[in-house]
Amino acid sequence: MKWRGPGCRDGCGNVDCTRYETANTGSGKSGRPMARKHSKHDPYGDLDREEEAPAAIIPCWLCKRPTGKTIVWHHPVPKSRGGRDVVPMHPICQQTLITNFTNSELQRHGMDVEGLLAHPSVRKFVDWVANKDPDFTAALARKKR
Repeated sequence: MKWRGPGCRDGCGNVDCTRYETANTGSGKSGRPMARKHSKHDPYGDLDREEEAPAAIIPCWLCKRPTGKTIVWHHPVPKSRGGRDVVPMHPICQQTLITNFTNSELQRHGMDVEGLLAHPSVRKFVDWVANKDPDFTAALARKKR
């Protein structure tokens, strides 16, 4: 039947009917009250809360600088070679590794950062980028084939 105003849905007009529902009681067919976003007794309770502490600064796996807004979760051993572990890196640091090493070479080095830093062009890059802003980006050389 159609809803006919105050009273139950049967349209009897009886406000005390057991089937009586107001617009604020339910989310639909279940008849259960909807969840409140805020406490009805303390509407300004969220103003007294302390602001959340800033997220911990995560250092880059390759250059050890703090990461900025953009964090790349890099697989030191490529997924195609069975790698499962991920490490945080700057996008520019990840691009440097991709430019200078093949997947086979990355697999051989594994999680050994010192082995990667022994490569002259990677060491030169890390020394160059050491004083840059965490969100610094630049065009890098293409992969030599």
